[in-house]
Amino acid sequence: MLFANEDFCKKSWISVYAQTSMKPTPAQIVIAILLVALNSSVTFSQRQIGSGDFKFEVKHRVNAHGDEFNALAQSSDGQRLFTGTEKGDIIVWNVATNRLERTLHQPSAIHLVAALSDPREVIAAGSNHLKPQNALVRKWNVENGTFVDLAGIDTNSFVTGLAADPDAGLIAATGEDGTVVVWDSRTHQQLAKWKVNGVPIAVALLARNVYVATLDQKPSDTPSREGAIVKLNLDDQNQQPTDFLRIAGRMWISLRVSPDRRLLSATYQAGYDEGNTVVIDPVSKAEVGSFDASDSAWIDASRLLLFNWLDPTEIVQFVAGAAPKSIRKFDRMESDTPGRAFELTGQVTSADGSKAWASYSKGPGLLEFDLTANKIKTLITGPSGAYAVSVVTQDGQFGELLTGGADGYVRLWNLADISLLKEYKVAKPGYYVGEAHLLAGARRAVVRLSQMREARDVTEPSEVVLLDLETGQQKKLFYLYSWRARVAVVDNRIIYPEGNRIKITSIDGSESQRELVVNGFIGVTAVSANGRWFAVIDDTKRLTVFDLTTGRKKTIPIKSDDPGPLVVTDDGQHVYHIANEGSLTHWNINTGKATSKFLSRIREMHTRVGFMTLANNDRWLITAGNHHDVGIFDRATSRLVFYMQTGGAAFYVEKVWLNGKRMILTTDTGVMYNGILQ
Repeated sequence: MLFANEDFCKKSWISVYAQTSMKPTPAQIVIAILLVALNSSVTFSQRQIGSGDFKFEVKHRVNAHGDEFNALAQSSDGQRLFTGTEKGDIIVWNVATNRLERTLHQPSAIHLVAALSDPREVIAAGSNHLKPQNALVRKWNVENGTFVDLAGIDTNSFVTGLAADPDAGLIAATGEDGTVVVWDSRTHQQLAKWKVNGVPIAVALLARNVYVATLDQKPSDTPSREGAIVKLNLDDQNQQPTDFLRIAGRMWISLRVSPDRRLLSATYQAGYDEGNTVVIDPVSKAEVGSFDASDSAWIDASRLLLFNWLDPTEIVQFVAGAAPKSIRKFDRMESDTPGRAFELTGQVTSADGSKAWASYSKGPGLLEFDLTANKIKTLITGPSGAYAVSVVTQDGQFGELLTGGADGYVRLWNLADISLLKEYKVAKPGYYVGEAHLLAGARRAVVRLSQMREARDVTEPSEVVLLDLETGQQKKLFYLYSWRARVAVVDNRIIYPEGNRIKITSIDGSESQRELVVNGFIGVTAVSANGRWFAVIDDTKRLTVFDLTTGRKKTIPIKSDDPGPLVVTDDGQHVYHIANEGSLTHWNINTGKATSKFLSRIREMHTRVGFMTLANNDRWLITAGNHHDVGIFDRATSRLVFYMQTGGAAFYVEKVWLNGKRMILTTDTGVMYNGILQ
């Protein structure tokens, strides 16, 4: 989905997981993966992340409800845009007709694309995050759909860099194992292959020279945050790779050659800044210009469009023998949508410099910038986000998993191997699946369909339906009139708040409806894992816990009015509520006593927790929040047991399911992870 509050988003997104800047380029996406992999004791296909008593060993990474736009290129005639996605799609956008022309697909994720001299041809490269990685460098003809795979990169590796020189007919690609390969783009013949020290991050072709940005590795085989630009020559392949440029403290992350092959634009990070771009004369190695910009795109031989974080910010001009000159600066542009895609991954411009296009992995999105009118037009957008998770299992290993998301689908998965069993589009345009509860037997589900909220004053109610997972048929059950209200399903009963009442109704209508009453309007609710206890906080600042088997209740006064997540234990004696920055309140229902403390790491990260649950017989309390983070705490002591951040979220980890040490989590970009706490 589009991310609306951009100012809030920019302040909130702190990527410790990736340890990259706030505006990742395709190279920075690669760096994020490399830093995680190389900092672990395992291979790329067995990546472990997190800190504390455990590491999270990822077994599956699936784009369950959405995609990620990872790269962008422009055809040689300027009439097509090529976007590569995490699902392995090449989206071909026709600039002349302003519409989607076609979509091609390859069997692994696409992280890099490069256009060739023939406007029908594009190179798409990438690898899966986990085994089988199936690294591919593939040349496509987008008109007839034919392709040729270029050999030379280990299929069990990760493709980290891609470049093409259309005039010279050359293609270059790099792998995380240090491999650099160059091919003839017309004959597909491999012309050269080298091994460089460090991890290649980006590559550029300039005449017969190959420039590779590398990330150094420390003696412990972990990456540092600096590196070099290495120079190789096609006509002297026996010469050892040498540092073309190395400056202490700089980590080079992108390389872009000017159309006349005279200048090299290189972006680096120093510390944890958002990026700096320098323009280098490759003959003298002199810096012709230096700019506060996190990436760039050449308009022509003398003009460079600078980007910072998400948007174009300035056009600078280069004239031989003179200092670079700023010829245009851009104010914040007017967008055609209330929100927008996030995390820039590629940028190109029109030949006259009047327009620019950019791809974004989170949202995702392909946007057009009118540099004359100072306006943004959305060409392609998500939606993305996996908001619902429900599991039916006896042992935590085998069973079924149901997810629902921003794309309006519910998807049924095999819990053992996360293979897709069925999918149904259940929400109409403008609506999403906010909740999905899988019923015993995995043949039916209770699903909540809600309107996309561009503002908090949305008045249209959510519709709750019973979905037949054998046929896809829906049966309307009731409406929910509060966007904060949550549905609980216990055995054959649906429990939901309405005003100051809790309604309990049987799914099949075999029982008459019951109602439980509290003093005020119901704000937040929670049901225990065993389905016996139901906790409610109302607007009169009272906490009530109901025994659903008897209807008896216990009410205590409280001080909290924060609408944060709530959980209740299986004995009905303890209720936990989390507010801003990890402020956890515990109420003992028997004594009425309240105690509060701050959860470590959640407070330090200033995380706003959007989801909380209990697991493993209430031993662990789990939080998920807007710094793409998950925390697991010992419920009795509040000790941090495990903490991680994921690069698969723009902001929020939406849901976490944990059984034993098996953990599944979903994100606001629709990515789902399955793995084991080791």
